[in-house]
Amino acid sequence: MKKYKLTKDSITLLSGIKLYRIKALKDFSNVKKGDMGGYIQKESNLSHEGTAWVYGNAQVCGNAWVCGNAWVCGNARVYGDARVHYGVLEKDIKNIKDNIRVTLNSLPINNKYILYKSVNKIRKGVYCSCYDKTFLYKDGKISKVDNPDLDKTVSCSSGIHVSHLTYWNEGDTIIACEVDIKDIITCQEGKLRCKKVKVIGEVK
Repeated sequence: MKKYKLTKDSITLLSGIKLYRIKALKDFSNVKKGDMGGYIQKESNLSHEGTAWVYGNAQVCGNAWVCGNAWVCGNARVYGDARVHYGVLEKDIKNIKDNIRVTLNSLPINNKYILYKSVNKIRKGVYCSCYDKTFLYKDGKISKVDNPDLDKTVSCSSGIHVSHLTYWNEGDTIIACEVDIKDIITCQEGKLRCKKVKVIGEVK
């Protein structure tokens, strides 16, 4: 069964290429049946397999292909012969900044990213991990994982995971975090896995 269809809602690029907004035909990952996605030129731009999805006003066209568990978000644009698979840009996998730009639609300022994390609030300015109540996050402080898994090919392992605001569906609070590019272990499946982050504060 196909997981999405092209709708009549369309936009035309300056190049004359017409893109169509997609609509989910079934539930998968954090996408629900009936949810509207971003814009693609044709079905060959987005796989019907896996949990790959194009969100918001993101655009995919040409021979570009989004597959696996990759997410294209925000106002990101994927075109040409790009291949986005499991949250990375395969043609430029060694360039972490390009991976993050395509996956999370985020660019660094002075080599630092501002991203988000779901947590449980303990009290004002203090939060705990959704999976380990002893691991704390405090406003203005650095949270660091001892002995994180440094394998760049592994998405879900020890480390601190951060992503865009709409990624999270657990916990009772979202916090903003500053991440230095040197502390990023990997960028996969719509999120970063990091050695440490600096907590900015609660998102209200």
